[in-house]
Amino acid sequence: MGCKPKQKSCWKQRDFCCIILQKGEAKEVDSEYIFEKYKMAKTKIQMVEASLEDLRIRKLTDRLQGDYTNDISLGIKTETLDDCNIKGLLKTTVNCINMQTKNVDLEISVIYSGLFNTVEDMNEEEFQNWVEAQIVPQLISYTRSVISHITSLMVIPPIVLPTMDVIQSLQENEHLTNGE
Repeated sequence: MGCKPKQKSCWKQRDFCCIILQKGEAKEVDSEYIFEKYKMAKTKIQMVEASLEDLRIRKLTDRLQGDYTNDISLGIKTETLDDCNIKGLLKTTVNCINMQTKNVDLEISVIYSGLFNTVEDMNEEEFQNWVEAQIVPQLISYTRSVISHITSLMVIPPIVLPTMDVIQSLQENEHLTNGE
């Protein structure tokens, strides 16, 4: 597809090439757009720390038996600390629903926070929009790890949250990061 760099030691913007796999099909995306969004996120805003804030597990039955489906919901919240720092919070809730009884037999709630900072002057709304767009992609891997680990200790098959395509997330949240 012509995605090779012109020089081995130096990548340039026009040499940046992205391929997204969706449902087994590869498609090339606008590499300049992705590169600009990547540079913006990499140079202006960074998540500098992540911390587990709260973990709650409620087992509502003695034994988890049978077939289950997992209802997963995500919520975000931000707290502006100062002009250069915003604390972003991701609350992930998993309800394990018994497919025969339709009862919720296990509830898991995880809250992770990330400290996002900017090294450049940005207006407050632009900074807030960027943080809101990046809370889930940045913190979901921490939540996924905790939920998978905790459930593996419960004599049930581990619950593994789906992975997230960060490039797709950037594209879908472009309206937030453009201040729309």
